[in-house]
Amino acid sequence: RKKVLITVMTYPLPSKKYSELVCTAGVLEDGSWIRIYPIPLEFWDFHKYQWVELFLERNITNDFRPESFKLVKSDLSDMVTLNQLDTKNYWQKRKEVIFKCKIYDSIEELIHDSKAPSNISLAVFKPTEFIDFIVEDDTVDHHWLLKVQLHHFFGSAAKHIKSDLVPSANGLLTDIRCNMQ
Repeated sequence: RKKVLITVMTYPLPSKKYSELVCTAGVLEDGSWIRIYPIPLEFWDFHKYQWVELFLERNITNDFRPESFKLVKSDLSDMVTLNQLDTKNYWQKRKEVIFKCKIYDSIEELIHDSKAPSNISLAVFKPTEFIDFIVEDDTVDHHWLLKVQLHHFFGSAAKHIKSDLVPSANGLLTDIRCNMQ
C-alpha cells in the first residue's frame, strides 16, 4: 500500500475496456515520483494535490521507467482518499512535499539521468534564468479528437467515415455530420 500525493493527470484517452483512461503522476511521502497507469476515468474520485492510499505494483511488463506503477484493483475499490493540500501561504504545504524531490537546475544533468541506467522520466526542473515568456493563442483542432471518438464508437468502420465539423462562436463543435462511404 502506497501513500501518494496526486499532482498530475493526463488528458483522457479512449479505451476498449473502459470508456477512458488517464495517466496520473504524484509524489510519495519520501519525495520520489510515481506514475500510475492506467486509471479508468470513470473511477476517478480524487483531486490534484490530494493524498490517496492504494495498492500498487510495479509496471515492469510494459514500462521500463522506474516511476511506473499500475493499480492492483482497477476499479480503485481499495483506495482511501485523504486530505487535499491547500494553496495558503504561497502553496507552503504543497512545496514541503514537492521540494523533497530532487530539483534539477541543469538540463544536461536531467537529460543524463533520463538515460540508462537511471531512466528517470518524472522530475522537477528549476531554470536558472527566464529569458523570455510568450503567451500564444491556443486554438484547438477538434478533428483529431473527433477521429478518436469515432474510432472508439464505430471501431474499424471509422476509417470509412468522412465528417464535416461545424464550429460554434466559442470554437466548440455544435454539430457533426458524418457520411458513410
